[in-house]
Amino acid sequence: LEKTRRTLQEEESGKLEMHNKFMSTKKGEMSSLKDEKVEKKNTLTESRISLVELKHILEQSQKKVQEVTKIAKETSDLCHAKEESYKVRSTEREQELAALK
Repeated sequence: LEKTRRTLQEEESGKLEMHNKFMSTKKGEMSSLKDEKVEKKNTLTESRISLVELKHILEQSQKKVQEVTKIAKETSDLCHAKEESYKVRSTEREQELAALK
């Protein structure tokens, strides 16, 4: 009976030791997972901030493109108008020179 009791106690202490090691390992894993979770949350927050900044830059760039396109069209229209005006002046000048001859 004493042998059985000692055997059971030894088995129990061995199982208790294994359980404690198991729990220690799991606590370590939980700590590691918590750290990883915090790191991923930080990365997600940084990514969201970056996305907002990039959207703002995109909006500004689109506005600038619209402004530059508008200016380019105005300049092109002005060039065409001046070209037409020059053609008319040139034609009139040639007619004046021909009339003087």
